[in-house]
Amino acid sequence: MLSKTTSLWTIPLDRWQGCKDKNGDDYQYGYTGTTIEACPRVTAKHGINMTPATNEELFVVMRKAIETRKALGPDRTFILD
Repeated sequence: MLSKTTSLWTIPLDRWQGCKDKNGDDYQYGYTGTTIEACPRVTAKHGINMTPATNEELFVVMRKAIETRKALGPDRTFILD
């Protein structure tokens, strides 16, 4: 349902089904006290090697992980009311 006080969609938490990325996998969530932050979860199945041996390899791996996450779907912020 669309909130009458804002242009944001509202839904009771007990009816919320969560977010799915473009492959149908669940997002990961963080709770800040006033919001729920959601972003696609990058896992080993996406081909990310999270054990780089050097700082240079770390930068390459992190860049690839960020690109993969962006390709899976948008980050979302849900404001708690």
